[in-house]
Amino acid sequence: MLKWSLLSYAPPFVTAIDVLIHAATTLENIPEGLAQGITTEAVIRRLEAGEKFCILDVREPEEVAASPLPFQDTKVIALGELRGCWQEPPTDALIVKVCGLGIRGYEAARMLLGKEVHQVSENHN
Repeated sequence: MLKWSLLSYAPPFVTAIDVLIHAATTLENIPEGLAQGITTEAVIRRLEAGEKFCILDVREPEEVAASPLPFQDTKVIALGELRGCWQEPPTDALIVKVCGLGIRGYEAARMLLGKEVHQVSENHN
């Protein structure tokens, strides 16, 4: 018979379970208006139309160095550091968060929305 502690802790599956929980939470939050997305094409179109944006790159520094974004004035704050400096991105423009897969962008959006920063969207390619 397996002990409950063995069933409740499964390190090889934690990442997969975390991603599944994240996906389910995201799908639940989109219809409720708690998560908003924007495509790269829409950002480019709106930038060309003269709209003001804050592109917030929440990737780790080594990811940013390996693949920098082509937008001027991109604000780079790794997700792990954003909680301590969430006031740095300007709040007079839409903040578009960018990360590798979208998970950190979503987490950054939820955190900023929790801090009453309401013009927040995550980039969906």
